Amino acid sequence: MKSVTRLAAIPLLAVSLIVGLTSLSAVVAVDVAVEDDTLPVAKAAARAPAIIASRDYFHVAPSLSREYYDLAEPTERRRILVSEFDQDGAPRFTFLVPKKRGGFEIVFGYEEGTLSLYGFKVDGKRVKSDLVVLSNPAVIGTAEQALGGAPHQTAIQASAPVDVDIKGIRSRVDAQMTGSITSTWHAAHPVKVSADRNYENVVALKMTIALHAEAAVFGLPMGYDLDTTLEGTLAKGFGYVELRIDDDTFRLLPE
Repeated sequence: MKSVTRLAAIPLLAVSLIVGLTSLSAVVAVDVAVEDDTLPVAKAAARAPAIIASRDYFHVAPSLSREYYDLAEPTERRRILVSEFDQDGAPRFTFLVPKKRGGFEIVFGYEEGTLSLYGFKVDGKRVKSDLVVLSNPAVIGTAEQALGGAPHQTAIQASAPVDVDIKGIRSRVDAQMTGSITSTWHAAHPVKVSADRNYENVVALKMTIALHAEAAVFGLPMGYDLDTTLEGTLAKGFGYVELRIDDDTFRLLPE
């Protein structure tokens, strides 16, 4: 994860959000020995990306609350909490990923097989936002998602109240936000979580929120740029088996 903050007037808002793991591998091209003019077609078919249903890998249900351990420091643990709520009659699921300081919430949901991001909430050391609701939900994955295919990218424009803490003095302001949300899917390496549990049918999902926010704090103009990336490896019929959080790799804790 890379989080970059630039303030126009007040050096606050050092927001470090979340990251997951990118566990990528190239789609293997297989050369087929054919002695006629069909060889170019055979090679093209072998290099075509696999097609998956994103819902088979990215599960959104309260039962997904699971614990993960740091590969470098096994005693360091993180628990992803999943909760469900109703938004205008449609079910939505909130992923809460804790960081060393604060955390980050992302709201997902499915509509006709399409996985979309409907909002997010920042919970940093000095900045906390209310739920930023996207009027134009960002598509993350589809019912026929190509691995290694073109990324999904959605422009965002939203506003939300933000609590800013400056040396113990808190100010609540309205922030205007613009940017984009991008997601890509790729093939991934198998993940072995224990001697008898090896997840081979896995994919890698990378989501990036590139955000610029502006607000007036105590009458002074303030702005910041924020690039937040969540990367992870998901197993079919299960969900996340690895994540990157605070630049560390976390793997599913065996039950």
